[in-house]
Amino acid sequence: MNFHLVSTYQKPYIAIMDGLTMGGASVFSIAGKYKIATERTVYAMPETVIGFFNDAGASYFLSRLRYDIGIYIGMTAERLKGFDVKKVGLASHYVESKRLEDLEKALLECKTDEEIGKAIAKHSSVPTSTETELDLVLNSIDKCFDGETVEEIMENLHLDGSEWAMNTIRTLNKLSPTSLKVTHRCMTLGKKMSLEDCLKMEFRVGQHHSGDKGPKRG
Repeated sequence: MNFHLVSTYQKPYIAIMDGLTMGGASVFSIAGKYKIATERTVYAMPETVIGFFNDAGASYFLSRLRYDIGIYIGMTAERLKGFDVKKVGLASHYVESKRLEDLEKALLECKTDEEIGKAIAKHSSVPTSTETELDLVLNSIDKCFDGETVEEIMENLHLDGSEWAMNTIRTLNKLSPTSLKVTHRCMTLGKKMSLEDCLKMEFRVGQHHSGDKGPKRG
């Protein structure tokens, strides 16, 4: 399994997410020890949009994010941008895109993991303002997407009644009910499973979900 290999790789693995980071790119970026977001990062797991489910380790890493943000972006395919990617734990560092060239030169000179960490930290920064629209709905996401079933999540959203909740309901209603159910169930189970067991579960679900011609990711 490629994701398992990268996730357990002994050498430091650095992912620079300077732009669209979706699907497979999202998966392989999260596997890195060092995950670098920039102001141009656009992160998403859009599998439910195409009638599939979040696979390739998603049930492991998305299910463990704070605020139930992983379940939220997994089910809705909502995009996270810039510093928000670091804010929710999908990036370990934030580096302005204009500093990436200097960072890459510095990394080429590194000989140890410690030197890599120091080089990335030296080039990292925090935006002048870190508050975004996401901050306004984090508590609502945590409250609504904590539901034990998709139906409970929908009920929570209706009870919330905010503009964000109504827009989220409309988004979910456009997606495959089967994909939503499978995605939510895999994350609910994956939260208490090892990475290896999550990958095995996703492989088996994928075979039933798409037949023998299902995606070969992972």
